[in-house]
Amino acid sequence: MHVDVGARRSLAMHWGTFQLTDEPREEPVRRLETARGDSVDFIALQPGASAVV
Repeated sequence: MHVDVGARRSLAMHWGTFQLTDEPREEPVRRLETARGDSVDFIALQPGASAVV
């Protein structure tokens, strides 16, 4: 979706808030890091963190 809408920056949040699947808690963030490669235009905040955009 980030690429499809031409976003300059995206922010993943609420990952790891609830255990809804059998995957490890950190798996969504690992997959995001793999998918984005060296790009830093899509980040995932750690629980409790904030960002200024």
